[in-house]
Amino acid sequence: MARVHELAAEMRVPSATLLRELRAMGEFVKSASSTVEAPVVRRLRARREPAPRAAAPSPASDEGLLAWLTAGKDAAKEANERPRRQIGTGGPTPARRPKSSPPPSPARLLAAELTGTAGNRRRLDQFEAAVKVWFTRFFSSDDVRLWYRAGLGLYESHLAAACLTEGVRPGDLQTRADGVRLVERLRSGESAARVALRLRAAPPGRAGA
Repeated sequence: MARVHELAAEMRVPSATLLRELRAMGEFVKSASSTVEAPVVRRLRARREPAPRAAAPSPASDEGLLAWLTAGKDAAKEANERPRRQIGTGGPTPARRPKSSPPPSPARLLAAELTGTAGNRRRLDQFEAAVKVWFTRFFSSDDVRLWYRAGLGLYESHLAAACLTEGVRPGDLQTRADGVRLVERLRSGESAARVALRLRAAPPGRAGA
């Protein structure tokens, strides 16, 4: 076992950052002096290791996005395959190979999946930047999907982080308190701490009611 502050010193990150990450993993840690079991430490270290570069995604998984990103390739290939005449010799010049586009980032693929904006480059750029903020807060792609489907927007990763700090999970946000869903209270400006109090005071079985 190790304490949170010891792990934070080892990994060269603030204890508060490590607390948020552990809570995002579903671990109950109160403060920097809390102890972390060995299996959790191994998971934490594995999570923080640099991920290998992702292979280009399969076209079948994001057909619309990949088709948009690679639009024009066929036309470029066809144009380059047409023989062109060398000036003064009459012979064909070698066709230039078009440069291949880099594969879309995981953040871009996730933004396109959640928002359906693969055909709108400007908006997709904005949503991709928002998803990257979730990743910097140590949320995985699956985490982002859960909070998004629970009712939070892509620009509200700070609300999800505050909820985790207060012990509120994505599935809790559909609970009604005084007839209003907690996610609506949270998005209207109510603090995560207040939402957590309402959740604890809600009668059992009120989630999603």
